[in-house]
Amino acid sequence: MLAFAGSAALAGCAQFRGSSGTRRWTAQFGEDYIDTTPYIGDDYVAVAVPNGNLAVLDIGDGSLRHSVRRPERWHVAGTPPVPVGEAVVTVTDEVLAVARSGEEIWNEPFPDDEYAMLQSRPIVVNESLYVTTDTHWVLEIDLDERTFQRASHDPVAGRWWDSDGDVAVVGTSTLRTMLVDLTTGETLWEHSAGLVAHPCLVESDVVTPLSTSDGLELARFDPAADTERWRIDLLGGQSTFTAQLSDDVLAVVTRTQSTIDAPARVTLVTAETGDVAGTYEIPGGVIPSGAIHDGRLFLTTPNGQLRSITTDGVMTTHYEFDGAITSPPAIRDGLAVFGTDNGEVRAVEID
Repeated sequence: MLAFAGSAALAGCAQFRGSSGTRRWTAQFGEDYIDTTPYIGDDYVAVAVPNGNLAVLDIGDGSLRHSVRRPERWHVAGTPPVPVGEAVVTVTDEVLAVARSGEEIWNEPFPDDEYAMLQSRPIVVNESLYVTTDTHWVLEIDLDERTFQRASHDPVAGRWWDSDGDVAVVGTSTLRTMLVDLTTGETLWEHSAGLVAHPCLVESDVVTPLSTSDGLELARFDPAADTERWRIDLLGGQSTFTAQLSDDVLAVVTRTQSTIDAPARVTLVTAETGDVAGTYEIPGGVIPSGAIHDGRLFLTTPNGQLRSITTDGVMTTHYEFDGAITSPPAIRDGLAVFGTDNGEVRAVEID
């Protein structure tokens, strides 16, 4: 029996639904864990796997179309894959682009020995790719011209970001939340967060977690007016995901401490007023980041479960197995794909 519980002080009890998913296929890539979010295309799945390799799999049966091998000196996967035109791209200390059919298109090292430090998916604007680097800059990668260009005027030590067109809100390792225009390089707004925030954009506003002397908080800001619309207290000590679940509802995921299996909570918040609609516990912890699909927040857990919650607080366990999930999920058209601690990529059919 899953131990979900609504907070009595805030929302009462959630509704629960049991497992419904069926495994479609499993693909194996060595024995190291896979922790980057896969990408699901029309007829393929792309995965950045350990050693920085990029694998393109058939969506029907998981058969391998292509896998690019990287030097054994590299010990981490690249950014989550992203489609750019007809290519699929991941970035480590080099850009690696392959066709959706699997053929390699471009493979070139970064200038100045930089590497991507971004944990979110790279942002694509007009078929240019944007990432943040270990030297604390936004880098623009033009796949047509095959060029690299620094795209920010100010240092941006970005880890997590959300975007609307060419504007990105960034949670940084320097514990600030920044709003950046990617095409002009201008910093439009910034605020001390006190933690590596996982912020989101709501219309033109910024919603970001904050760590203060009073504890963990969530605030909505109007950057244009440099004003705060609302601020609320959150349960927990660390934020792992913030997103707009619907026009009216935000979802923020927190956990009690930094360990991956620390008890976690999903808090649903009214976007306009900041009123808390419900708080729901996930005792086994969550993998940082998540996916929004059809008005549901999808999360994976280190104890092998794929879960979702709706704006009404209906929580569903779509799939569980006797193993450990180590990546956030990718969701598309009734299919969920995620990585595990033993080098597997699993594709699961869900309701």
